Amino acid sequence: MSFYGKENVYPACKEREAEFIGCELFGEDGEKLCPVYAMHFRPQGDALVCGEGAEEAEAVLPEGVTSLYENGRGALYAFTDKGFYACGTGEPVLLGINTGRPVAVISCPDKDSAYSDYAVTNADVLRLNKSGFVPTGGQGGSCAAYHYERLFTAKEMRVRFSKPLEAWNWTNEAQGAGYIDLPPAGGNVISILSFKDKLYLFRERGITQLRALGDNLNFKLTVMPVQCGKILAGSPADCGSHILFLAEDGLYSFNGGTCKRWENSGFDLIDGAQEITASARGGRYFASVALKSGGRCLFCADAETEKSWFLRGEALFPAGGDGTLFAFEGKTYRIRERGFFPDTENCCTLETAPLSLGTAARKYVDAITLTGAGDFRVQVRSDEKKSETVCGRAGEKINFPTPVAGRSFLFRILTVSPRAALRGAIVRFREEE
Repeated sequence: MSFYGKENVYPACKEREAEFIGCELFGEDGEKLCPVYAMHFRPQGDALVCGEGAEEAEAVLPEGVTSLYENGRGALYAFTDKGFYACGTGEPVLLGINTGRPVAVISCPDKDSAYSDYAVTNADVLRLNKSGFVPTGGQGGSCAAYHYERLFTAKEMRVRFSKPLEAWNWTNEAQGAGYIDLPPAGGNVISILSFKDKLYLFRERGITQLRALGDNLNFKLTVMPVQCGKILAGSPADCGSHILFLAEDGLYSFNGGTCKRWENSGFDLIDGAQEITASARGGRYFASVALKSGGRCLFCADAETEKSWFLRGEALFPAGGDGTLFAFEGKTYRIRERGFFPDTENCCTLETAPLSLGTAARKYVDAITLTGAGDFRVQVRSDEKKSETVCGRAGEKINFPTPVAGRSFLFRILTVSPRAALRGAIVRFREEE
């Protein structure tokens, strides 16, 4: 008796290949390998590379940090349910237990060019002295900024400002402190940013420019001609050439005059109803966001290239400074150019939309070649619920153990190498005649 191995029998097929050149996040160009989901990959030129990682910094944090602040001159502060702390390389110093959660900590100069730190809470403006942060008599708000020798705060539709070079002085008088009530059409102020010699008030429904040079009797309000959805609190950040912010309908850049909505930014993956905290460093935008699919991550964008991406990891942000952007388990970390974050899955992943590979005919995917550099794991799934996974190196033909049959195919590509680069793919398959 003889036994013969079972062989798969395929109908007559024509060997074909589909080449995808270049990689863009969340694009719609059918000539490119365009993922609908990507995590920790970053666009760089014609490739996707590993996104930013984290390196430990020296500052020590108290337990239970819920907010982190940088004063614009390198000093770091932290807020917990026990109080407000100054942080350095030694034990954190408690500066006040009844301050309330600050919205900002800002270093302001006086007439002698001596700087003092001010913490702005929803109720108060506090000044740091030898005993800690103490009230100045100024009324706080939901946001604050220093602009042209004055400290500004905003609550709802009222903007308050200190006397020039006296951020502790909030006495209303000519050439002194005062306030401005905004027209109601724009809604409440959610962020204040000093940008290109003007003060910009980001409101729920638009942006108002405040010209505030010297004499407060000559302050001038201008409603900017911008069209966007409701601006999300905590999202505006100054990236140098532009201010980037998130609205209900996407990611926007603002150049001081007009707004531009970024197409295919990946914003549709973000849960805009959850808390957002944003900062900027080196022209790049970093926002701690919640995903609709669950969990939190960093949403990033480059103001010059208009590319955006997601990083694995949560973050608590100060205002920028030396790049100490977040806290984790009592330690501070800085962003570095490539790598991974603590306590996260150390890999870069993308998933394509279903690809027909040119026609509606039934096909058998046999192999894939990735262009770029590094080692990858590739999974292919078809509309017939067939699936195979292989591992291999960029530049080499990677054969699937058995052909994957179907009419459309979804590819999931993963790498654990921080130095990997993905520039495209060649899919080899047979098509039924």
